[in-house]
Amino acid sequence: MTPLVARLFHFQGFTHFNWNVARFLHLYFIIYNYTFI
Repeated sequence: MTPLVARLFHFQGFTHFNWNVARFLHLYFIIYNYTFI
């Protein structure tokens, strides 16, 4: 996964119900990228 993919996930329009999931995925992608950079 790349930061671009993370942005696409957000642009798809998460609902308030899925906001926590979206934020979790965003943080996961950041950690993943820094770990395997």
